[in-house]
Amino acid sequence: MQSLFQKYRHALWFLLFGALSAFYFVSQHLGLRYHVVHLPLDDRLPFWPGFIVFYVLWYFYVPGCMLWACFRARDVFYRQVAALFSGAFVCAAVFVLYPTCVDFRPSAAGPGMFRALCRLIYANDAPVNVFPSLHCYEALVMHLATFRMPPLRARKRLRLASAVLVILICLSTLLVKQHSVADLVAGCTLAVVMYLLTAYLFDKRRGHHDHTTV
Repeated sequence: MQSLFQKYRHALWFLLFGALSAFYFVSQHLGLRYHVVHLPLDDRLPFWPGFIVFYVLWYFYVPGCMLWACFRARDVFYRQVAALFSGAFVCAAVFVLYPTCVDFRPSAAGPGMFRALCRLIYANDAPVNVFPSLHCYEALVMHLATFRMPPLRARKRLRLASAVLVILICLSTLLVKQHSVADLVAGCTLAVVMYLLTAYLFDKRRGHHDHTTV
């Protein structure tokens, strides 16, 4: 048992999900003064309850990629952890320093499974802490950190499928009216910045290690 723990002790990084989730929900009850994020384009986008499926898939995609890397590609896992949580805690800081909300979430009343899922999400995820979008940030940064590294970089079909899913997840935040376009843009921009920054630091560290071992 001890040898198994030693082999997979890096999995303890998953505990940061708990810390981030706790902070996210506690921050909703701090009595902060929220700034409304609402662009004219938000009003032109339709409400499509069916996209709630892709919104929910986010809950499986992000930890699923990390679980695969945790057991199959430890170097990728460390890059995922660095990119994901560094930016996620930047988002958390923004949520406290500049609290935001959306004011255009519609009623999801009516029959059908998709509307029922929307009501479930609405009941458990208040339309606050929206800028930048954690949904968009985490989905995109996870794709970049996972599929731009071997061994999955060579799996073109799988990489394409992941990219399409990430696009649909990002669109779902708009089409189920959980986020503004501004939230999506900010979340995706932060994802690219944090991926490039952490990739640079990892590559620089590897280059330094290779140089010192020659």
